[in-house]
Amino acid sequence: AAMRSARTGLSAGETSEQQALGYVLDELQGSLNRDQIEAFGEIRQSLREQQARDLKVNDVRLIFMAIAAVDLDPEQARTFRKIYKTSAAEFKKVRKDREAQAKLAEKTKKQIVEMLSPRQLQRFERRLERVRERIVGRK
Repeated sequence: AAMRSARTGLSAGETSEQQALGYVLDELQGSLNRDQIEAFGEIRQSLREQQARDLKVNDVRLIFMAIAAVDLDPEQARTFRKIYKTSAAEFKKVRKDREAQAKLAEKTKKQIVEMLSPRQLQRFERRLERVRERIVGRK
């Protein structure tokens, strides 16, 4: 039976091209023979790996998700709000430019890392990795 997917909207870091290809692959899977299903799995894994590489460098939204798990003191919270406002506004401007997104994410992460204590940084990095894994693991 074909695996049906209700693909409404983009997952964080997923381009419209990745979304379209994922939809096509979902629709085709039910019509494939055993060898083709195996190849399908390899293609799907390759797409996830590419998405993981992309997410590591270019999605400021993941950074925002990860920082939510860190207990910030009042001064850090004020600093983060400024970083967030600036980065969110910049993200809207560079939405379709992957290279600019990567630079923005790198800049934003650097600003956040600079304000964290070593303990907070460990928590932030662990949470960022979990967020990436969760996003990449979506079908």
